[in-house]
Amino acid sequence: MKKNGQASAVVKKSGRVRPEEHANGHANGASADLRVLLYGLQAMRDGDFSVRLPGDWTGLEGKIADTFNAIVATNQKMAQELQRVGQVVGKEGKTRERTRFDQSHGAWGEMAVSVNTLIDDLLRPTTEVTGAIAASGPTSLGDLVVDKTSTLGVTNVRGQLSVSGPLTVRSPAVFENGGTFTGNLTVSGNGTFGGTLGAGTINATNLSVTGSLNVGGHVTITSGNKPTATGGTNAAVDGTDAAGTVTVTAGSGGSLVQINFKTAFPKTPHVLLTPSNAAAGGLHYYVTKTGTFFLIAADNAVAGQTYSFDYWVVD
Repeated sequence: MKKNGQASAVVKKSGRVRPEEHANGHANGASADLRVLLYGLQAMRDGDFSVRLPGDWTGLEGKIADTFNAIVATNQKMAQELQRVGQVVGKEGKTRERTRFDQSHGAWGEMAVSVNTLIDDLLRPTTEVTGAIAASGPTSLGDLVVDKTSTLGVTNVRGQLSVSGPLTVRSPAVFENGGTFTGNLTVSGNGTFGGTLGAGTINATNLSVTGSLNVGGHVTITSGNKPTATGGTNAAVDGTDAAGTVTVTAGSGGSLVQINFKTAFPKTPHVLLTPSNAAAGGLHYYVTKTGTFFLIAADNAVAGQTYSFDYWVVD
């Protein structure tokens, strides 16, 4: 059926309007409507999403035309949106841009999610740098491979991190799956490693490892809060709150020396103590501790004798 006897039309790929045609000798009827619908379907099949069925059809034919036009319009907008994202992400480098389809239900929404997921994955590939890498701002990567001296700003590596050259991170760093360093790692802010961390040298203000810590070289604590030592006739400490050596000349009584932390621990830490001279090795010593100090005591200390211990404090 036609409204007001107007001729049906469909826009062809050439841009011309094709009037209603006769099919097998049938004029102005259902066969002609089907022919117009066929033209529209063929144009859409060939990638012409500008095609539309007549908007003046009524009844069942009108519903079919409206539905067809809605579908092809959605495809047209999708094509335009994909072209836009390809331009702004791929050409202009605006990596935070994502697709936004008008239709978000059913498979339409799933397609948008799939495209955006693909963009996310492509933006986090394995990054191999044969020269030095420098980034003063936030850096978010998948896998990162660096073999020259490099400096980064705020760094978030979601994949594996492999560094054969020295790497310096000037701000907080998060390595979700740990990393392997044959060079040195320096983090001036906090360093968080989610997996196994292997390194030659690690320098960090605050290092948090939730997985295993494998250090191929030495663990050296070069700076930090310096505690104080009291007790005996003379007591001195060389080290930090975390590790060091304490030397004391015993006075009278059972208490040898107390090491007072510069910065209190949030809870009572573990204190590992090792005698570092022969006199200390012969003592029957024990340790009492709190979050603010630990005390070394012995029941057989000799007044005037000098004793030395290495300590390691672990929160």
